[in-house]
Amino acid sequence: MLSKLASRLDQWERKLESHFETLAATRHLEGQPVFALEHELSEGEVTAIATDLREWLSMGESLRHHWLLWVIYATELGYDYDGLEFWHSFERRTPHWRSDPTRRSQLRWCFIRFQSAYGGFQPSGPWASQFSIIAWPITHALLPKDLQQQLARLLYEERYLVAELAGSSPSQVGRVLRLYAHGSARLVNLLEQEELVGWIVGALLRKGSESNQPTLAPTALARIIQDLESRRDARAWLHEARKVADAVAVRAASVRLNRHGVSKVADSASTALREAQMRSIRPSLRVTRNDAASWQCTLELPSFSGIATLDPKFASFLRENRCTVPSAGTTWYPRGWLLNGGQRRKVIEWPDPSKPVLRFEAWDGAIHHILQSECRISEGPSWLFRIGGDGTAAQVLIPKVRPGHRYLLVATAQVHPGSDLPFREAKLDCKDVTAIEFSVDERPSEEAIQCLGALGLSVERALRVWPVGLPPVHWDGEGHAEWLSGDEICIAVSHSEACEELVVQVGSQQLKLSQSETSPTLISLGKLSDGVHAVSVSATYQNCAGGNHLRRAGARTALDVVVRPRRTWVPGVSAHDGLIVSTLPAQPSLGALLDGKVVVHIAGPENRTVRCFVDLRDASGGGVGRIPLGEVQIPASQDWLRLALESADLVADSSDVLLRAGSAVLVVDGDELGTIRYPLLHRVAPIRWLSRSTKGIEVQLLDDSDGEGNLQVAYSSFRHPTQPHLVELERGTYRQISDGGLYLARCGDECAAIVVSPPTRIASLEQLAAWPELHEPLQNGPAVISLLSAMAAWASAKLVGPLARQRRAIALRGMEDQLVATMCWPQWLAAELIQRGRDLEDQRTALENEFTRPHLSYAIAVSGAHAEIIAPSIEDGRQSLLAVSIRHHVCGDERLCEAAIRLVASPTSFLTWAGPAALAILDGLSQHPVLVRAARLAAILGRESIEHSSVGWTR
Repeated sequence: MLSKLASRLDQWERKLESHFETLAATRHLEGQPVFALEHELSEGEVTAIATDLREWLSMGESLRHHWLLWVIYATELGYDYDGLEFWHSFERRTPHWRSDPTRRSQLRWCFIRFQSAYGGFQPSGPWASQFSIIAWPITHALLPKDLQQQLARLLYEERYLVAELAGSSPSQVGRVLRLYAHGSARLVNLLEQEELVGWIVGALLRKGSESNQPTLAPTALARIIQDLESRRDARAWLHEARKVADAVAVRAASVRLNRHGVSKVADSASTALREAQMRSIRPSLRVTRNDAASWQCTLELPSFSGIATLDPKFASFLRENRCTVPSAGTTWYPRGWLLNGGQRRKVIEWPDPSKPVLRFEAWDGAIHHILQSECRISEGPSWLFRIGGDGTAAQVLIPKVRPGHRYLLVATAQVHPGSDLPFREAKLDCKDVTAIEFSVDERPSEEAIQCLGALGLSVERALRVWPVGLPPVHWDGEGHAEWLSGDEICIAVSHSEACEELVVQVGSQQLKLSQSETSPTLISLGKLSDGVHAVSVSATYQNCAGGNHLRRAGARTALDVVVRPRRTWVPGVSAHDGLIVSTLPAQPSLGALLDGKVVVHIAGPENRTVRCFVDLRDASGGGVGRIPLGEVQIPASQDWLRLALESADLVADSSDVLLRAGSAVLVVDGDELGTIRYPLLHRVAPIRWLSRSTKGIEVQLLDDSDGEGNLQVAYSSFRHPTQPHLVELERGTYRQISDGGLYLARCGDECAAIVVSPPTRIASLEQLAAWPELHEPLQNGPAVISLLSAMAAWASAKLVGPLARQRRAIALRGMEDQLVATMCWPQWLAAELIQRGRDLEDQRTALENEFTRPHLSYAIAVSGAHAEIIAPSIEDGRQSLLAVSIRHHVCGDERLCEAAIRLVASPTSFLTWAGPAALAILDGLSQHPVLVRAARLAAILGRESIEHSSVGWTR
């Protein structure tokens, strides 16, 4: 029996070895990797191999005997993976797998050998590093079924951008899609492997097109496409993406044939795309009327998402650094602010045209160069705005005026146009500039033309060009227009007198038309490639000079055309300006939002009401539920979200779906104002808890970590939150919880925590509170670190059950009191407890008196500066405490000042900030107890602002 089974498996192994050796030789010449899904086995053959492998496993045999078959087996299970629990489903379909705890590492060895023997693809990226075993079968499955529809939709939404990158490397294609991704956590994990995504996208878009070097084996590609096209939406999305890709390929081939004769298109397209993306960050100025004589200027900043696609370093820099707009005030805007669509800010001080309108808190030479060259307003000393019928004035980049229009001229010096030009002074609500408002007659006099010339302006009379047909995304009204990739560009040309010849030139191409009419001439420029194009229009016409002699004359004008990649939809950005949503931090996580650590700003028409909720999706993108956040009236207060979370135990009520969520989106629904969907970061951890409510509360522990049998679960009660003890909890099955508290699962460096508050009968309020029994101060640094570690675990835990949030808060308060008693002294804590709940001024006086007499003046100075010490910026707070401490000879160590603030104001994040130096820092603070008490005093007086301040203390 065993010999027959071994013989069959050996035959399968030899067949696959021969196949992959041949495939590897071909791919080596092409410089492309091999994937296990390219095995070219039929469905029946895969089933037969799986049956034999399970039987082989039941006999206790090792995976190493038929390692290649196990690679195929695991890859097939990865192709069917639904994103929820890989190992649980793997073990359920593979009996006897858990009989040997080393089999997970054996499976990884099989894939590593496949990579070494056949040039197999090696997973990469943060997700692959974290899930270093299951990343292999899922990656070699190429595109698991649950991700096929999501990737098809992403390709459809970004079809124009992806098509233009057809000549780029797979890594570049994958990098662009990763930057624009907004799907489930599973899709984000896939997109982290940029090169793999590039190969897949190239294969999907080339289906049906000629290709001498296919990226994937035909059978594997046909299988993916067949499964993908079995769903109508995905089939339509992929078809449209291919259609755009084919059109761009044909256009590129035509350019290559007609202009170059050799393949130089990829480099030129890349250069043109880069130029267009850099042009896309140019700011613009717009002036709106406040009243009959008063105006207000707004600086409009476009999205920097295009710059982010040029280089991963640019994307990281924009996500990790705050910026400020000097002309709009001193406010520092959150990290990633420039990636969340266009931004508008009121100008209170006219921007310096020689400097960028933005300034970042960190320095990067490449970013600074881009800002210096592109992110500035036009050169002065004057700026022209044409006034529209709605009372809004748009900037005109070319200093030309047209008869019959009204204008606003802003200048850094006083303007005196003369008496021949009808004008009036205008009041601009902005420093350092003056303004005048004037109109140009239909037939301006020579004197008026001379006055305009003295202002540096000319009158456009003979020849004019403007866009018609499909409107551009931006048109300044005079000579600058922007279209998107794939747009048909059409312009109109008008001339005031009979035109003999009209010449339109775009690059090296020229079009000549014989004309005699004065009516506008429509000219189609077709679909121009991404980049900057100068469209020159010149005309030769007969002009009456002095009314007696005819002579030939010419006129010339130009149109500056920018074509940039199309963005179908940007997550979090409304289609119009009726509703604006921003967050602090710019890319919040679901956990931080539900913990009240995120500030959500909602702007729009006053007294309108919007509905807010969190939309939860599973790992494959399907809906699993939502968390309502209530209705909010605009303008929303800064703390509306925190109040909404406190008004009801929303998180506990939604715990069943929350723990199953693979991705989440904050939704702000304003009816006709628009609906904004703001993606929330949500990390699916290798170890995680699920829960459900039946007769009580049941929890289940899922383990997709790389640990092999060393998973431990510790339990801490609400009354003894710092005293954990190990409990037995079987993985993959639900267990009813009767003892409330913290359950902390740990496997190697991975851990997951859940606070369970089971419904029980409460005989008294004392039972409800369950105040921790933490009486004695701690005696050494390691004990304080243990306490801080417990606080961090409780604070980060998922919440399940009634009043879970309130009971956790009581446990955290008890641990915080023990920390204060240890680091300040017991008498200080006693004074705090006496004053807790009293008027803030009473607390201030009582706690100041707890300082010894030599430091009483120091305490008074700290309490007076508490708002600056507990500041939104930890840098500002650190400097404020340091200045007061140096002045009173308490401490001159800047790092210790920051440590003191973090320890007493945000103890749950202290160890993350301190890292390996935590013990040394705590030893330093123990030698400066007066400094710690000062930071604690500031924290108590500024407690209301701590929640908002700690949001920005991320570094």
